Amino acid sequence: MIHIARLIPFFSGQFGGPVKHILELTKSLSKYPIKTTVYASSEIDHSATKRTFQYQVINPDFIIKRFNSYIRFKDYRVSFSLFPAILKDSKNIDIFHSHAFRSFQEDIAALISIIKKKKFVITIHGALCSNINYFHHLYKRIYDLSDSAIKNKLLDIEYIAVSKKEVEFIRRYNIDSEKIHYIPHGINFNHFKPQDPTKIIEKYNLSRFIDKDIILYVGRIDKRKGINILIEAFSLLKDENPNALLLIVGGDSGYKKSIEKLAKKQKFNDRIIFLGFIPKKDLPGIYSLSKVVVYPSKFEIFGHVILEANACEKPVIASNHWGPKELIINGKNGFLIKYGDAEKLKEKIVYILNNEKIQEKMGKFARNFVKQNYSWELSAKNHFKLYQEILRN
Repeated sequence: MIHIARLIPFFSGQFGGPVKHILELTKSLSKYPIKTTVYASSEIDHSATKRTFQYQVINPDFIIKRFNSYIRFKDYRVSFSLFPAILKDSKNIDIFHSHAFRSFQEDIAALISIIKKKKFVITIHGALCSNINYFHHLYKRIYDLSDSAIKNKLLDIEYIAVSKKEVEFIRRYNIDSEKIHYIPHGINFNHFKPQDPTKIIEKYNLSRFIDKDIILYVGRIDKRKGINILIEAFSLLKDENPNALLLIVGGDSGYKKSIEKLAKKQKFNDRIIFLGFIPKKDLPGIYSLSKVVVYPSKFEIFGHVILEANACEKPVIASNHWGPKELIINGKNGFLIKYGDAEKLKEKIVYILNNEKIQEKMGKFARNFVKQNYSWELSAKNHFKLYQEILRN
């Protein structure tokens, strides 16, 4: 049995990519002799005012341990009780696997790995790319030049990139190519599939929109997600297609008021519906209700939403860069457009809304394409193989 300790600042349904990754990967690793313990803070929101239960047993081989943190700098959450807990557990841990670059949890595990001579793996999850566009974040630069450099000297770290673009970013930190492993995310095809949205319509009181041409956005309401571009594109098509409706699904990261203000200014706020955070179990029904999914993010190292929508046989229009560029075959399972090009986005939305045959053709291709190339079973197989290799060396 290989015991993996996973490090992450937050572990709750309120957070996206890395949490989904750990949950789905751990589930798919259950067929292998793997035991997983997650170490995180007890906070379930960025304000640090809400907390969740500390100790959670999903099953005997999947345990979550959370520790209170009262000091934070940005998302660097300091939990004083974390160090002695991991130190005590370390005798039974084979590999520390961080899913939170530049985090207190990773730093504590790295220190213990140095002391106890344990193996160390980091899945970056897109964290490096923020440095490229946000150099004014001085604390990140200081961290990368000091703490990260020290860890690479004292630890034999293996890096996992979830996209080919991320491989490039990691190489820029003078990491040897043989230490970088490309293992993309997967998708749960038994869950994400086309379904009758009737129950979802009833649950979220959407019956008045059942005959609308629904354009769907799924993700955090965050400035870098490009929702303002989507609003602008919608303003260009609203008169051309009076039946179009924009459905926005996702929790607010401090940008919702700006979006509401923009919609009000464009005088179509009654045609934009904010559903807020939707649990994973309801997402297939939400996807199935839509005609097209738009993912206009400025920075996205991967793009779970693209896989989820495609698995539900929905075409996706996304920005032509980084992760989405790897996931979408232009004109086959969706369209790629230049970030910020509202006119082109509007054009592609209208094209899909006006062509039911195109919707169906793209949808069928999308599910088959994603099924052939992205699955958690394949991801789990590659992770297990890597863990074995690391322990042999």
